[in-house]
Amino acid sequence: MVYIGTILHYDSVLSRTLNNPLWRQARFKALRQWPVNLSLWETWEQVLRNQGEAAVQDFYTSHRTEMEEGAEVSWSARPLLTLMHIRARDGHAIFDAEYQNDSLSGKDALFAHCLHFWGNRLNEWVFYGACDPSLGKAGASRDPSGLLVGGFNRTTGWMWWERRYTSSCRTPLSATSSPYKRNATACGLGY
Repeated sequence: MVYIGTILHYDSVLSRTLNNPLWRQARFKALRQWPVNLSLWETWEQVLRNQGEAAVQDFYTSHRTEMEEGAEVSWSARPLLTLMHIRARDGHAIFDAEYQNDSLSGKDALFAHCLHFWGNRLNEWVFYGACDPSLGKAGASRDPSGLLVGGFNRTTGWMWWERRYTSSCRTPLSATSSPYKRNATACGLGY
């Protein structure tokens, strides 16, 4: 069996599998080794945000050796400068989860406050839910979130399911499946 994925939560199935000594595992990171001088990258990011591309290019050109010292990227087609642009654009936490496979834990986790469990289910219903999360990248190469919610009534045999693609995993599930708001919340994937 092969698992391929991005660790978005420290307690996800993939994260547990990677921590299980009975599995052979490989964890891939865009940056195998971070640059030694991250304070220069913080300054670079401030210049990028406040002064723009031309100023940040001048800053990078004059400090390139010190900024790249110690850094090792996993794929030469994505050099350090490109990765740091992505980190500045998307945010550090998202970069760590999506590109470093290093998710946040506890109350800072990406999905920490968006999953709720509704405990007043009827015994004849079995609810199912699945989510293929995405952080909502725009454009032709986007990777939309896939949400699937369903229910099966064991007494009547009646079944329903709802599939949605959203641009971001931050969209509440119950907002994407309006005819089934109560049922979507009932399976524990509502907001």
